[in-house]
Amino acid sequence: QKNYSSIFDEFEKDFPLTDCVWLQSQVKKIEFIHRNDLHDTQVKLYVYFDNNEIENKEMIFDHVIITSSIGFLKENLKNDFFSFDFPKEKRQIINAIGFGTINKIFLEFDQPFWNDQVKGFQIVWQNIQDDHSFPDIDNQSIVCQSETEKFPKWVYCIQGFDIVRNQPKMLMAWIGSYGARQMEHYSDEEISKILTKILQKIVPKHCLIRTIDKPRNIYCSRWFSNPFFRGSYSNRTIKYQKINNNDDDGGGYNIDILVKPIYDNNNDEKKPLLLFAGEATDRKYYSTTHGAMKSGEREALRLICFYNQK
Repeated sequence: QKNYSSIFDEFEKDFPLTDCVWLQSQVKKIEFIHRNDLHDTQVKLYVYFDNNEIENKEMIFDHVIITSSIGFLKENLKNDFFSFDFPKEKRQIINAIGFGTINKIFLEFDQPFWNDQVKGFQIVWQNIQDDHSFPDIDNQSIVCQSETEKFPKWVYCIQGFDIVRNQPKMLMAWIGSYGARQMEHYSDEEISKILTKILQKIVPKHCLIRTIDKPRNIYCSRWFSNPFFRGSYSNRTIKYQKINNNDDDGGGYNIDILVKPIYDNNNDEKKPLLLFAGEATDRKYYSTTHGAMKSGEREALRLICFYNQK
């Protein structure tokens, strides 16, 4: 009942979000504009609006803080989104950081079929052949050796079904790994039917107070398919740790490279043009919402310090 929108509700008490936030718009390209006569550089954004009634804009700023996910950055390092010489060392760090996909599937029932003692249903799959243990497998369905019914491969990446606080008629399924990406190709209706069959198979009879029917509603996240995310959150890979021999300090120096702003080299002020925030840039709390929020505060403070020192 209280989701992430409550955070913005608090922000809006002190900050006029409706006047300063554009929805249904996207930045298509970032470039630097050098003004040699003033020995200054500015950041130019090409902003496109989904609403055809609003004209696309080219906007110029002194500073831009980019909070995009690592998945988005990885994807857009391949094209001309950054229309300037993007730092090679920073590019290397972005490509080395892991960025996986975790999806949630919420199932809302007319009435709970589980009793008051149930905290959830966790699954340990047995006798499963999948892409990890058998990488050459090419069929779209796999089967437990003890079962006769086949399910799509992504089903076996479901870790379990949890009850949802303040939502007594709802269960939430967690799905990760390759299965999270494969699941996104299925419709909500298909997923609903498949998970109903899974629940009917795994839930012990002593947990039931009624039969398990198809859920009334289903809500699925699809983070990998979303072009503005391309996954869920970051992780530190072995490849990342080996860059600059960072095994000892947990990759701290690499994070410094990732976080380091791109500065204006046309003057002596060391003006930060493009600043980087987001959960992956937090040294300690990466992959968390509070890490993302802390990173935004860090970069805002960087700009405040820059102007205080002028």
